[in-house]
Amino acid sequence: PKGVTAGNSVDSQLLRLKLHRLAEDLREQDLGDRPDVMARRLADNLQVATQRVGQGRILASYAVIFTDKEIWRVDPTGQFWKCQACIIGRNCAKAESALTKKLETSNSDNDQDPKQTLSLMTQDDALALCRDCVSGTLDDVEDKRKTLPSAPVPPPTPLKGLSIFKRQATWFSSENLKSIETYSQKLAQ
Repeated sequence: PKGVTAGNSVDSQLLRLKLHRLAEDLREQDLGDRPDVMARRLADNLQVATQRVGQGRILASYAVIFTDKEIWRVDPTGQFWKCQACIIGRNCAKAESALTKKLETSNSDNDQDPKQTLSLMTQDDALALCRDCVSGTLDDVEDKRKTLPSAPVPPPTPLKGLSIFKRQATWFSSENLKSIETYSQKLAQ
């Protein structure tokens, strides 16, 4: 091959292209906006790659296909399922478990199933619930950042080390950044 690349951005671009092609095919076949059919076809497409040797599969991207009434989630291995609510992105598993706990807690009070609870929510209630679940995961990230050492990391070697060092420095406090910048200027001279 002339070039090889991988990662979240490439996987998501490939997945987006597959979704666009599937959507065009569905429109041509007059199946319209059927998220269940689209999810099934995408899952079939992704699952084939798991059975072939030498064909790379998408590793880092989920697809979420939705309309006003349905949400379908497709994972990179070709599994797909219908969801009542879905969270994607960094720490999505923690946010979804927080959502599940909140729904179970509220349902134990009023004897409703989660689907019914979600369907009865106003848009403001749903946004508040989402904000609570996501902010809980952000608090976890902030706690991890606080536990990192406050002293600067030993400087890297001058060869291409400056850009790597600046990326590492984003985890530290502003006082440390000032000493890092001073050290970087000395290295550059």
